[in-house]
Amino acid sequence: MVRDLEFRSVQDQLDRQVANAAVAVRTQECLQPNAPGTTLCRPDSTFEFTDRLNSKAPTLGIERLILLDNERYIVYDSVDPSTVGRRAPPLRAANDWKP
Repeated sequence: MVRDLEFRSVQDQLDRQVANAAVAVRTQECLQPNAPGTTLCRPDSTFEFTDRLNSKAPTLGIERLILLDNERYIVYDSVDPSTVGRRAPPLRAANDWKP
């Protein structure tokens, strides 16, 4: 039971961290990130977006930022760009978690 509570607490922290990182990443995709008073986002070039991600990734409070497409292929890796194009392995279910 205690281990279950610890796992849920860690999972909640991770969920919050991922949600915050997702917002930070989405805003960097725009031509004018964080433009006040607008919800419009005109996508910037791939080069500019990647450059901004490279500079912002360390400020997200994580060691590594990996972005996946909807089929789990890596489209961005802040530490190892050679992983781009590889398929990410499936995550283990919470009940399979072992410390």
